[in-house]
Amino acid sequence: MPVTMIHHVGIPVYDLERAEEFYRDVLGIPRSVIPSYNPQSIVFLDCGAQLIHLIRYSDGVARPGRKGVHWAFEVDDLESAFAQVEASGCEIETPISFRPDKTRYFFFYDPEGNRIELCRH
Repeated sequence: MPVTMIHHVGIPVYDLERAEEFYRDVLGIPRSVIPSYNPQSIVFLDCGAQLIHLIRYSDGVARPGRKGVHWAFEVDDLESAFAQVEASGCEIETPISFRPDKTRYFFFYDPEGNRIELCRH
């Protein structure tokens, strides 16, 4: 299962609007043309070949850790990647699913408890 690139990084935030302004105005990273599937809680930023997902949780509190920070790797064959992760014994959080933009993905945890997403766009 070779990873072909980092697809995106998820960053937990307390204030979605303030965070987007910072990344846009200070770092020069604009909002992505890819629409968010949940614009009240997630903003996609365009960082060249990769995306940044700013994530605000429904209770307004960012939770770094298990459900917060994650990174997503793109793979060529998502089904094979899923089978390999499953065979490794890692905890799988979600089965292969689809986003509205047709990106297929699943989440799992590495042996240290870090949340990882594998996807195929």
